[in-house]
Amino acid sequence: MVEMAIVGVLLAFLCMGLIELGFAWRDSITVEQASRLGVRAGAAMTGEDQADQMVVQALVASLEPNEYDQLQYVVVWDATTNSEVPTGCDTASSVAQRCNHFTKAMLDNVAVNGRWGCVAGSYDVAWCPSSRDSTPETPTYIGVHIQSRRNWMTNFFPGGGIDFGASTIMSLVPLDY
Repeated sequence: MVEMAIVGVLLAFLCMGLIELGFAWRDSITVEQASRLGVRAGAAMTGEDQADQMVVQALVASLEPNEYDQLQYVVVWDATTNSEVPTGCDTASSVAQRCNHFTKAMLDNVAVNGRWGCVAGSYDVAWCPSSRDSTPETPTYIGVHIQSRRNWMTNFFPGGGIDFGASTIMSLVPLDY
């Protein structure tokens, strides 16, 4: 009886851990796929003012509602010289000529056209999509980073959940391609 109680507790702990980590792994794969879809949309929209809006719409559309609710922020950055998200872009601000940082509140307004398009006060004005160069001689690379959080379902483990992110980089498609 005593042995069964000890083994039962350990087995329950192991099963809960496997379930929690399995869901977290699935969510990380989904976020990675959303990052890929977003960067493809941005690369195909070379020179268009609405490119970052299309990036966000593509990645949001690829997520289930519960996965979308767990998003923390999205960064679209100039990856020509740096394969990592530039310093300052992963905080709650955009950096001029380097990146656009989109908070969860901005993602909720993805369909509001007045908030996008490189006009004063728009979400994507720091690194305007229409300023991105796609000439084959000097290619520009666009990076998309998504930061998300998986909250524990059982609250059996400390910390309340796990944070993870995914980044994808792609060369912009030339306009005459």
